[in-house]
Amino acid sequence: MPPRRPRRPLPPRRFPQRNAAPRHVHPLLLRANRLFSDGKYYDAAKLYEKLAVGAYDRHLPRAPMLFMQAGKSLLIAGKVEKGIALAQRGLGLLADQKRWRELYQFGRRSVNVLNELGYKEQATGLEEWLKALLPEDQEVVMGKEQLTKEEMRVFPVSCPACGARVHPDEVKVIDKVTVECSFCGGLIRSK
Repeated sequence: MPPRRPRRPLPPRRFPQRNAAPRHVHPLLLRANRLFSDGKYYDAAKLYEKLAVGAYDRHLPRAPMLFMQAGKSLLIAGKVEKGIALAQRGLGLLADQKRWRELYQFGRRSVNVLNELGYKEQATGLEEWLKALLPEDQEVVMGKEQLTKEEMRVFPVSCPACGARVHPDEVKVIDKVTVECSFCGGLIRSK
């Protein structure tokens, strides 16, 4: 009788953590974020726009951010008119939803992107358009405080769920150790 092979031990069973519910991130968002980080801005813009239109049709709160990201991608790719139109559509949705702080933050960021890319006239036009949309009362616009850049340094550079870049002025602060991703809504904890 041949000798018996020794038994290999089974790997330990892993049980999911109760408070860490897995988030489903749309595969197109993952692909768009990957294309954007690889420098394929035009291809990323097409996917962001497709996602934005779908989110808008379903009345999802992430639609404005997706329109703005599509616009930013097109601006970097050199398609200025369509890029500004998509960014304005996203900013207009924020105004319609009375999300003043986000409108101010994303609007300021859009103006900065236009200036960095050398589109000074378009940046001035967008800035004037934003001033007409924003309410006069600064307390309504600014709302509660955000994290400082020093406090944001303890957070990952990109969202672990969808791979989008995390900017201090684009996240919703849950508490001092948790922020919410603007694109997928995933919670990002400090390191």
